Formats: sequence, structure tokens, C-alpha cells
Amino acid sequence: MFCKGVSNRGRVVVDTGAVNRRDVIGETARRKGLTILGTNEAVGAFLETLRELLVEGEEVHIRGLGIFEQKTMPARRLHFTDPPMDIGPRRTVKFVPSETFRVALNTDHEPAAT
Repeated sequence: MFCKGVSNRGRVVVDTGAVNRRDVIGETARRKGLTILGTNEAVGAFLETLRELLVEGEEVHIRGLGIFEQKTMPARRLHFTDPPMDIGPRRTVKFVPSETFRVALNTDHEPAAT
């Protein structure tokens, strides 16, 4: 789906097996016939808005993809360290895929290589 090889600036692109932001922007621009610059601005604005909403504690629902929500992890103690170490509470992001997305992930595809 995503092309790896030599970039348009002659740099070699290493295939790490993961798709990064540049790959998503390039593929989106190609599919929709948009410029890389315009697509980069749109993707950047979307990600910035998503980040700000999550930091503010908002739950973000994206139909067909899923729900992003902020979650507070409780404080805990690591007993296996010497001396035991206390770790304070922290905030993280939880993603719950939509039913449509879950079905698409598990239909007509070979299992991902691990």
C-alpha cells in the first residue's frame, strides 16, 4: 500500500515496517489528488486539535474509526525493585476501535506478522 524506496529528494527511505506521518500525508495526497503541503497542513491541524481536546479531557468520537479518551492511571508501587519504588498517577490516552473498524481488521486479511 505505502511505497518505500527512494524519496523524491533522492534520500533512501528505510522500511521499518511502520507507517509514519510522512507516509500517511503522502498517501492521502496521492489518493485525493492534493498537494503534499496542503495535506500536511490539514493533517497537522487535525492532530493538533485532537491532542488539545484530549489534554483538555474531552472524549473524541470519530465515526468508523473509534473513540479516543483520556484515562488516569492510578499511583502504584513497584515491589520488585530494591527499595520499592512509588510511581505517581499519570494521564494516558485510550483508544477504543469502533465496531466497523474491528470488523474490517478481522475480515479478509491475513494475520499480521509478529
